[in-house]
Parts: sequence; structure tokens; C-alpha cells
Amino acid sequence: MKNTHAHAQVVSKIMKHAYESPSATAHGLLLGLDLDGTLEVSNSFPLPYHSHDDDDKSTKAIGMFLCFLCLCESDVD
Repeated sequence: MKNTHAHAQVVSKIMKHAYESPSATAHGLLLGLDLDGTLEVSNSFPLPYHSHDDDDKSTKAIGMFLCFLCLCESDVD
């Protein structure tokens, strides 16, 4: 990868998620394509914050992550 190009909506979504995150870090996934050495990021998905003692939110976050992995494996952008 030589370059990265992110759509304006993606940058806005990342900034919003980082601002609303209750911790110092925010986690999420990026969706895009590698086009001749340039990563074209077309969408982003925030992952919910959860503390270690909140098992219900942890289970939901793992489910969301697995769903996004399936989306990535399907090569759909």
C-alpha cells in the first residue's frame, strides 16, 4: 500500500465515533478496496465500547465483528 484515500463521510464518522467514545481509544472497522496500491476507504463501522465486566455488550461486539468479517470476505464494497 502506497496511499490511502478516505471519503469525507468516512472521516466524519471516525471523528464522531472518537469524540463520543468514553475511553481514550475508539475501535472500529474500515471497508474499502486496494486499487493499484491505493487503499480506497468507502465506509467505516464503529465497534461499541464495553468494559470487561459487561458481558452482554461484549457478546454483541463480538457478534458485530464476526458479521463485518463475513462482509469483508465477500469482497463487497
